[in-house]
Amino acid sequence: MMWLYRVGWPVVWVFTKLFFRLKIVRQAPLPQGPVILCCNHFHMLDPLNTAMITRRQVFYMAKKELFEHKFVGWLITHLGAFPVDRNNNDVSSMRKSLALLKEGKILGIYPEGTRSKDGQVHAFHSGAAMFALRTGAALVPVGFSNPYKLGKKVKMLVGAPMDISDFAGHKPTSEDIQRLNTRLRETVIALCEQARSL
Repeated sequence: MMWLYRVGWPVVWVFTKLFFRLKIVRQAPLPQGPVILCCNHFHMLDPLNTAMITRRQVFYMAKKELFEHKFVGWLITHLGAFPVDRNNNDVSSMRKSLALLKEGKILGIYPEGTRSKDGQVHAFHSGAAMFALRTGAALVPVGFSNPYKLGKKVKMLVGAPMDISDFAGHKPTSEDIQRLNTRLRETVIALCEQARSL
């Protein structure tokens, strides 16, 4: 674990509790080994809250524009982020993601690709489903309850790892990936709805 992440984790925990009254409910323990955390996306602070799910370091793709500022780029790199070009098929970020999972790390992904401005869960890109099928990593859906308002409780429901055993035994096809991606989005939507009543 990077030293900055280890030092920063308890600071962020206090921040999320004080300002957003973060409540995390888990349907099951987070698995050991490689994990893909798939969350809906409301706010630029979502990665901080997602990191509170576990003391293990969570790695993220972040839009490459964030790395153009020297200090910001240095900071988020040391906190586990790596750049992705959202406008093109970024092979290097895909390779980095696969490498992290093969090393047994946790990868945080926001499959919508950008923040939702209307509070709805929009269409998912298929990267998370593809990574899960290619690596066998545990695919863990996460639902945030609502957009952030200072002082209003943010609730996060962490689902159980999805059962993808029906895709085992053969090389995943594009149809497999799309089918799992659809299932993943439906699960995240259901978790969001449940999180609102926590």
